[in-house]
Amino acid sequence: MNKIKQMKDPLLQNYAVTASDRQYNVWQRDPLAVQLTSRAMASQKLEYMHLNPIQPYWLLCNSPTECRFSSAMYYEQNMDDFGLLTHLQEVF
Repeated sequence: MNKIKQMKDPLLQNYAVTASDRQYNVWQRDPLAVQLTSRAMASQKLEYMHLNPIQPYWLLCNSPTECRFSSAMYYEQNMDDFGLLTHLQEVF
């Protein structure tokens, strides 16, 4: 990083952050994050999240819409109790 700073490379500004502990961030903060590249891929991940609480291993509820913190109720009945959801079709 010091060599890049010394060279005053203008590309360095692409990595500037406003964090209290650093000036630049050159790696992905969440190494397990997966970039969603299509509506089909996003739908697959959403379906997995909705069905996960009803799997026998977890058995947290009987229906995806019963899970309080799931977005399943939003997609089935357009109910957003927390006011923070965006429909998948608005993004893809």
